[in-house]
Amino acid sequence: MLTGRSHPISMRCPSTPGAFTAVGFPSAITQALQSEPRPEAAQIVVNGLDLSGDLWIFGETGQPVNDHLRETAAAASVPVMAIRAVAAGALTDQLDRRVDNDHPVDAEFERAQGFRRLAADLDESTASLAQRHALSIQGVTTVVLGVKNRPELAECLEAEARGPLTEQESEQVESCASRRHRHSGLRPGLVGGV
Repeated sequence: MLTGRSHPISMRCPSTPGAFTAVGFPSAITQALQSEPRPEAAQIVVNGLDLSGDLWIFGETGQPVNDHLRETAAAASVPVMAIRAVAAGALTDQLDRRVDNDHPVDAEFERAQGFRRLAADLDESTASLAQRHALSIQGVTTVVLGVKNRPELAECLEAEARGPLTEQESEQVESCASRRHRHSGLRPGLVGGV
């Protein structure tokens, strides 16, 4: 584990007993976060566009509501371990692998064009902006990295060294997320299945 300014950066999933991955039907996760004994930590999708990709396997029966889960964890004093900061590659300058046209990451990569433009306007890589966004979210204590090589690790360390997003940068990311939700028909804060 690498320790940054105020956020430890985990390079692998911890073996912490009592930690769980909070991906699934929001009502069940909310109940788990609010029940005793509380989990020691919750791995929750945290990224600038709230993209869950192929982690969301429930189709149209609901929508992931990661912000709601993160807020529920914070209210229950459960530390949040951010996962999917770069949305399995959708929040990068280019995908590092071939995916089928119907793969969720391919669709999310297309939806993230505005996020990539914002990163370019801020003179940083899309992955760097995504990592800095995750580090800026209140309640996030750890960002779990999905790096596959040293250059990706170096980019994450550079993003951490650059520091959290400014208030203006955070507002710009939120604006990208709002446009994404309007375009997709989703509403930010929609709590499907809660």
